Amino acid sequence: HGLGLGLPTTVQMTNDLLFFVVIFNALVRLQQFRHVFAALTIRIAAPSTIAIVQCLNQGTLGLTFLGETEFKYLSATNGQTLLQGSFFRVGGLLGHPNLLSAFIALHVPILVAMLGTKLGLLKRFAVISALGIGGIALIMTLSRSGWASAALGVMVALTLGLLPRNWRERAIPLIILTGV
Repeated sequence: HGLGLGLPTTVQMTNDLLFFVVIFNALVRLQQFRHVFAALTIRIAAPSTIAIVQCLNQGTLGLTFLGETEFKYLSATNGQTLLQGSFFRVGGLLGHPNLLSAFIALHVPILVAMLGTKLGLLKRFAVISALGIGGIALIMTLSRSGWASAALGVMVALTLGLLPRNWRERAIPLIILTGV
C-alpha cells in the first residue's frame, strides 16, 4: 500500500541525486559551484518551511498544485502514522514524513560541508538558516531513520573535512563500504 505513494518519490529523489552528480562533475568554475550551492540551500529551506507551516497548521495546506498530497489520501494510505497523539507528522510536498526526512537527510551533509568552504557572511548565514529550518522540519517528521541518516551524514562530512587532503580519496571507498 505505502509502495504506491513512496515509489515515484523515491525514483524522483534518485534521479535528482544522479542529476546532481552529473552536474557537479561538470562544474569547473568557482562561480558555478556557488550557484549550485545556492540552489541546494533554497532546495532544503523551501520544503522545510512548508513542512513547519504544516506542523503549525496541524494538517496539509491545500498546496496540491505544488504536489502536496491531500490529507484524506494520506490518512487512507498511511493509517494513523501521520498523527502521533496530537502531533501531525509533516511530509511537506513529498507526501510522507519518511520521504521528507530522507530528502532532508540527503541534503544536510552537503550544507554542512559548505560551511567548511570560504563563504561570505551573508551566504554563511543563509546556509546556517537552511540547516536550522531543515533540522526543525526533520525533527517534525518524527522519523528516527531520517534522524539517524542525517546524523551519520553529518559525521561523515565532518570526518572528511577534518582529514588531511591526501587521505580523503582513500577514505571515501571505506566510508561507502561502511554505509553498505
